[in-house]
Amino acid sequence: MGWGTKAVLRLCKTIKNMACVVYFDNFYTSLEMIHYLGESYGIFSLGTIRTNRHTIKTIMPV
Repeated sequence: MGWGTKAVLRLCKTIKNMACVVYFDNFYTSLEMIHYLGESYGIFSLGTIRTNRHTIKTIMPV
């Protein structure tokens, strides 16, 4: 995980009410992080994603 993902995860650890949605822009968005937030913290998240990210090309070829 990159430093952007680590920053988001560090901030999400401070959330008291886990029944929430975290929104972020395409700089921080990764499918790995969205999955991790849901599985590990029970936090729903939403963000835009860049089509030139290497992880998105393996799931949804452009």
